[in-house]
Amino acid sequence: MFSALAVMAAVESSEQQPVVVGVAANFAPVAEAVARQFERETGTKVQIVVGSTGLLFAQIKQGAAIDVFLAADMDRPRQLARGTSVAEVYTRGRLSLWWPAAAGPVTLESFLAQAQLVALPNPRLAPYGVAAEAILARYEPIEPRWTRILGQNVGATFNQISAGSVDGGFVALSQLLAAGTPTSQYLVLPESSYPPILQGAVLTAAGESRQKAEAFLRFLLSPRVQQRLAQWGYLPVEAAVS
Repeated sequence: MFSALAVMAAVESSEQQPVVVGVAANFAPVAEAVARQFERETGTKVQIVVGSTGLLFAQIKQGAAIDVFLAADMDRPRQLARGTSVAEVYTRGRLSLWWPAAAGPVTLESFLAQAQLVALPNPRLAPYGVAAEAILARYEPIEPRWTRILGQNVGATFNQISAGSVDGGFVALSQLLAAGTPTSQYLVLPESSYPPILQGAVLTAAGESRQKAEAFLRFLLSPRVQQRLAQWGYLPVEAAVS
């Protein structure tokens, strides 16, 4: 039989357990900011685990203790949805062309006319790569002047461009804003020029963790938090599902 002290200790331990949020790398800085605000307002701790969407998906399938999954696509959250959990759009990403050596305002035409090595995330692995490929396919001549350099994800592509190993390429607007990149070096591409980059969330928590996990997801989807997404380079849910 448990003593009253043991029961109280168990309850206290349960209350102190953080909500574990698995976050796709492109959204990690935003998730951290939202988590800290959630902690201040609710007292519930949040632990952010950052990784590629594919890696986090695999870890959750293998039983990793992740309570909320914030992916870079909708496919993996849909595959994890079960019972009362459904995959929900929590934001839409925005694609940009980054050209560090640009001599003036960046245009897609001028970049492709001069570039030899064009970086983009692998379209087979990354939603931002699918979007970039859709743009290149429309501009690609019969004999292209450039060579595609594929990164495993949008983070790898950002690092390639930052290191100067390519002429430029396609990354998330959120990355450029987070890095303080001069606006003269990049072009925010029109949303109508590529397939929407819908980013999906799903609750993966069970038992006592589920209520706190659900509260965090509802907080992320709340109008006041969604309205702040533009400052980080994302679109709110209303725009993503319209």
